[in-house]
Amino acid sequence: PEASPTGGVSRATFESFLRQLGQVEGTAAAAAAAEEEKDLGSSVNSRSQPKLRLIQEWLLKVNDEDFEAVFASLNPQEKTEISSEDFMSINLNTAVLAVRRLDHFQSWIREQFGVSQDVYRTVYKALDTGKAGVLTRSAFVNAAQALGYPLDAKCISSMFSLLDRNFDGEVTARDF
Repeated sequence: PEASPTGGVSRATFESFLRQLGQVEGTAAAAAAAEEEKDLGSSVNSRSQPKLRLIQEWLLKVNDEDFEAVFASLNPQEKTEISSEDFMSINLNTAVLAVRRLDHFQSWIREQFGVSQDVYRTVYKALDTGKAGVLTRSAFVNAAQALGYPLDAKCISSMFSLLDRNFDGEVTARDF
């Protein structure tokens, strides 16, 4: 993404960058990503095309809340922009924090509901209040809070991002 005069990447620029990736198809996507990465000082290899396809598929399903959650995961200082350096490194500290939050959630589940083999299935069913068989980000956040999970919605939302391994905007019982 193009950095601002201060050297940062705003949420709008971040979203625009991802949406531009989603608009190009096939080898053009790889070429566009290669050009963008070249401008940013790195290289793209042939393994990038499947990743671009995942981004394109994800972009078809996301909403503003999803973009905000992804940007927030890269922006632990909650500034209006993230530094280009943090953007390029995907902010390792934020990723570690999200993993710790997920670990905390798992510990909380064991403390509240026990350690049986079926505990995660039971909790997933309790979280799936709409009985849809999948959890959206907002359903996951609301249900976790309703179960009494002590962290705020922003923290719970960051855990959803880790659980949504295929970036389809849903967490299935298998993901959970």
